[in-house]
This record gives sequence, C-alpha cells and structure tokens, in this order.
Amino acid sequence: MKISTVGLAVVAGLTLGSVQELGGFSAISLPGIGSMVTAKAATATDAVVDESPVDVDSSDNLLQGCSWKMTADGVLHLKSGTLPIAYTNDQNNTYPPFFNLMNIEANKGYVVTTISFDGSVNAPVNAAFLFGNFLTKAPKIENLNRLDTSQSTDFAYMFYKDQSQNLDVSSLNTSKATDLHGMFMAAKGISGYEHFDTGNVKDVGDLFNSYEAGNGSATVDLSQWDLSKVVPGDGPTLNDRPMAGGFQNMFASSEIKRVDLGNAESFSPTSALEGIFADSTVSEITLNPKDNMNGSGLKGPDETQTGYTGKWENIKDQYIKGEKPTYDTEGLVAMYSPDSSTTPTDNETYIWEPVTTPGNPVTVHYVDQNGKTIQADKQVPGDYGATYNIAPDKIAGYDYVGFKDGSLTGTYDSDAKEVTLTYKKATPTTGGTATEPATDSTSEATSETPEADQPQTNPTNPVAKKNRAITAVKKLGLYRTPNFSKRTRIAYYPKQSRTKRPQFVILGVAQSKNGVKRYLVRDVNHGTKRDGKAGYITAKQAFSNHTYYQSNPKTVKVLARVNGYRNKALKHQVKTYQPGKILHVKKLVHYRLTTRLVLRDGTFVTGNKVKLIMQ
Repeated sequence: MKISTVGLAVVAGLTLGSVQELGGFSAISLPGIGSMVTAKAATATDAVVDESPVDVDSSDNLLQGCSWKMTADGVLHLKSGTLPIAYTNDQNNTYPPFFNLMNIEANKGYVVTTISFDGSVNAPVNAAFLFGNFLTKAPKIENLNRLDTSQSTDFAYMFYKDQSQNLDVSSLNTSKATDLHGMFMAAKGISGYEHFDTGNVKDVGDLFNSYEAGNGSATVDLSQWDLSKVVPGDGPTLNDRPMAGGFQNMFASSEIKRVDLGNAESFSPTSALEGIFADSTVSEITLNPKDNMNGSGLKGPDETQTGYTGKWENIKDQYIKGEKPTYDTEGLVAMYSPDSSTTPTDNETYIWEPVTTPGNPVTVHYVDQNGKTIQADKQVPGDYGATYNIAPDKIAGYDYVGFKDGSLTGTYDSDAKEVTLTYKKATPTTGGTATEPATDSTSEATSETPEADQPQTNPTNPVAKKNRAITAVKKLGLYRTPNFSKRTRIAYYPKQSRTKRPQFVILGVAQSKNGVKRYLVRDVNHGTKRDGKAGYITAKQAFSNHTYYQSNPKTVKVLARVNGYRNKALKHQVKTYQPGKILHVKKLVHYRLTTRLVLRDGTFVTGNKVKLIMQ
C-alpha cells in the first residue's frame, strides 16, 4: 500500500489557512487533551507580525503539563513535565502537540527550527504523532535522550514525515510499546532502532512505508527484535479509521534494499510475515529457519530493474563459476513455509541474481604522511574478474607521495580490497631553475635516474597515453612514488634483448616535485614475480617505446613465432609464421589496449613490436 492510499486522516483536509491565521487566541478544551488553543479569524488590524520578538515563557496554557521557553533564535526549550498527546482538530486531522504553539509563535515573529529537551520530560502514554505530521519542515530535535518514553505504549506515526535530519532514536524506551504502526513512515535517515525492546509489540504495519534512506543506510536490521506477539489483522484504529495491522506494508514504497530477519533466537514471530514485503523492492533478505514467508508479498526484479536475471541466489553462491542454485520468488517463499522439508537450518542471505556478478569494490583511503585522513574514502566498483587500476586523485594543497597497504592494480574478486594513498603538503612555488637532486648514487649512466630527474623542457618529447602498453628499451627502475630514490625504489629492470624486454601498461601520468613527468604503470610481464605490481617509471622517450605499432609498418620481419587469425580478437587460428618470415601489411587496426596488423590476404596478426620488427 502506497502512502497516497493509506487510510489515515494524516494528509486529507490539510489547508494552509490554519498555518497563516493571525490574531487573538482563545482556549478551548478537547477530550483527553486538556486546554488547547485555536486561532480565531484575523482582522486587518490583527495581521501585524512583531518584528522584534523577545524570549517568552509558557503561556496561553499551551503544552499543558510541560514547562517550556521559546527563544528568539527559533529554539523551543522543553524544561520539565509531561507532554500532551497529539492534537486532533474538527476535521479529524492529527498533528503533534507542538502544532498550535508553533502556529501562534510564528504569528509573533518566531520560526521554530529546533525542539530542545533541556530537562527531563515525560512522553504521554499515547505518544502517537508526537513528532509526526508537521505541516512545515519538521524542526530539528536535540537531546532526545532526555525524553522519557518508559510509560508510552503507542508509538504510531511518532516520526511521520520527519525528513529534517538523520535522527538517532536509540535512547527511546519501548519496553511497554504495543504499537509501532507507521512510526517511521515517510521519514528519512532514522537510526538507532536496531535494539528496541519490542517484546510487547502487536503491530508493525507500515513501519517503514515510504521511508527514505537519505544519508543513512538502506539496510534495516531487525534481527534482534522480538515480534512474537505480532499477529495479522486489521490492527488498531486511529480517529475511527481502520488500518492494516500485523506486518502489512512494513516496507511498502520505501528505499529499503536490505532487510535482516535472521536471528531465530530473537526474531521468531509466531505467525506468517504476511504482507511484510508488499509493494517493496527489497533486493537482499536474511532469513532464519523460523521465518514463515507465506503471503509475505516478496517480489523479484521486474522489467524496470535492469541488470538482473529475475532469480534469487544465496549470497554465498554468487562467486561460483558455472551452474549454481537459483530460486524464483515462489520457490524461495515456499522454502520458508511451515510444511517445507527444504528449509535451511541456519541463517541465510538471498540477493537478486545479477546478470554480471560484481566483485567486491576497492576502498581507497587518502592520508597525509602522519596517517591523518585528508579526503573521504572512495569505493571503486567493478565486475568480478575484471582488472582495476587506481589512479591517485589530485587533492588541492597536497602532492601525491605514494601508496601503501594495498596495490594500485589487481583483479576484482570475492575479497574486499583496500589501498592507502599518501600525500604531503604542497611546497609553494618560488620560481628559479633548481633541479631535483639525484638521490640514487648507485644509478648508472645508462639508467633513467640522473637524466629523468632534470626538469623536462623539450616540448616535442611525447608522453604516451593512459592504457597504452610500453616496453623498456634501457635499464630503468620501478618506484613507489614519482620522486625517485633508493628509499622509494621497488625494483630495477636490466636492459634486455628485444624479445625479453619488460613490458608495462600505463595507468596514468604523474610528475615529481620538480615537475618531471613519470608514468604510473602496471607490470604485465606474465610469469615473473613482479607481474601485476604497480609503480612509477621515467617518462623519458629514450627509455621506453610503444609495445604495439601505432602506425602501419608496411612490412615486418617475424622475430619470434607468430600465429595468424581470422579476426582482430585473434581467434580461429589459420596460419603460423616462423622467425625470419617477412609479412606484408595492408593496414593497422586497434583492439582494446593493443593493435593488430592486417596482412594482404586478410589474416590478422599481433602488432607487438617485441615479436615483429619493421623492415
């Protein structure tokens, strides 16, 4: 059931006229509420707002039984006593007990932005709508832990439509609560309800109906709740209007995606979870063997949720390759019914089966050299089995130093991965022509360090692009940071013959503290102990070449055996070319990070210059 169809006098009949009325006030008595205040019609003379409001104390018998003070900064201070129950007007509309006070004070020049509990205040036994259904933006609630709800039994719609904050309700005492119906309906970002005492609760219908996650979590953990007294039924009435009770519409039209009902020791309802998932798009559920899903209203993904197969799978099976157990919604519900012989004996979590299985994302941390966080963590997602490459972010006021506690490259799999990037405060530029000192005294004249540590002034020196493969043609080092030294060096690669030269893929381009360009690369020398390692190498043109031809070489000589294929994906082998063979090239085509050479007869061969040499 959507919020627009809820059978309540919550929304119907609300008018802005009552909010905007100005003028004098008279007290009237409402049954069960005590002396309340209603506005009388305003005259032209009455409609004057006090432009210089001053602090005022309890007056006009508002919030009878509770001491309060209103200050010019928009804070309603509640000092002591017991709050009255919600106010219901002649049109059967229900509002929080603060509603009339806020209306009157607004006419005096106040805008109530905050309700602060400055002392110990008692909630009424009937705490329904206590903070729910403010017509204007709900005020912020401060010091909620000073509100005593230990005697309250009715919490229905207590925070209905509260979207002003991410409110922590962990301090509420719900030990005598029998009704939580719609408590967080249409609210936003509520937290702290996970350990509510719910042993006496009979109705949780509409509890999270139309709930918005906001900056909070889209996960609801009810595994510690005791809902053994909840039974299906029409539930209680409010303002003589019946409402769905039991578990009905608990998550209807909400942003809740993950629900945990998985602790058989505590979450053990004695009746079916009838209607609990009606009109919801919950895509991950944790169930215990005692959960009875008959009539739960559970749904799988429909045509509007792309990227899913329409089935459910156990989260423990998501990384199984090949055939694995999956369930349609009807089958999953049947497995958790009293007459099922296949109900699991432990808690199990089920998710919508994706068409492409995601790997666990890589979490990137950004810290200074003292380990202090300087930028919020970032998660980098990817498909299971795909390669990830982490390029350091540019952070204003900081220079990137290097990485630790992880790898800048790797493969997404079932394990969560983390990498920490370290930065230091940027050094102000003062001009001049000072060069970066050569700190690696063991470097040879043929290595990259002395030459590459000079500022690059030759604008014609090209820099290879990201995701291109390159091959080292001279001895060079791999470093943890763009600033080369013994301390930051990971490994040296000696100069090799053409067919044995080390190869890398460029992940990005960086620069040293003196502006010298570096390549951030991943080692792709398969079968070696450095395969997959990431780090920095010199970007000087003399030290590396493109691994693959970037323009048509016309003719090439085979240096190591090369196979010919029918297509550029190098599938369906048709020929083999031995070393020394001269090949005539018709054109060059790109394929992912590489190039292919198309021979005159239409055969495709690799464009790898390690295996082929231009004639």
